[in-house]
Amino acid sequence: MESLAQFAPQSYKERAFISEIRETVDPGLTTQILMPLLEANGKQIFPTILKKHVRDDVCWSDGAVKPWRRCTHWLVLRVAVQRHLSTLLGGELGRLQYKFLICLMMEQFLVDAMIQQTNLDLESFIFFKTKLCSRLNKLEVEKDKVRSVSYFA
Repeated sequence: MESLAQFAPQSYKERAFISEIRETVDPGLTTQILMPLLEANGKQIFPTILKKHVRDDVCWSDGAVKPWRRCTHWLVLRVAVQRHLSTLLGGELGRLQYKFLICLMMEQFLVDAMIQQTNLDLESFIFFKTKLCSRLNKLEVEKDKVRSVSYFA
C-alpha cells in the first residue's frame, strides 16, 4: 500500500511541510510501480510513435486556488482513439482517419451549435469554422500520401 502524500509536491510554511494542492502530482506512482508490473507480465512491442502538441497554458483568475488547465481526459481520449486507429489501419492511414474523425466531430459541434442556437457567439463560431476549413485543407493535401486507399481517392 502506497500513500499518495509522498508523491504530492511539498512546501514549507509556518515551520511545517504541507502538500501543495496547486501543483501536479509526481508521476512516480505510475513509473515506479505500474511499469515494472507491466514489464514482468507483458511483452515488448514497437507501436507507431504518436506526436501530440500539448499547449499546457496555466491560466490564473483572480482569487483562484487552483489554476485552469486543459482537460487531461480529452488528451487521453484523443491519444486512445489515434492509437486504436493506428494499430487497426496502420500508421499513416490511421493518422489520416484520426484527423478525418476530428473534422467530423468539429463539424457536428458546429451543426449542433447552429440548430440548438446555443450561446456560442459569432466570433467563436467563425473561429471554429475557420479551424475546420484549415484542417480539411491539410487533410486534402495529405490524402495524396495515401492514394492507394479507395475512399480517399
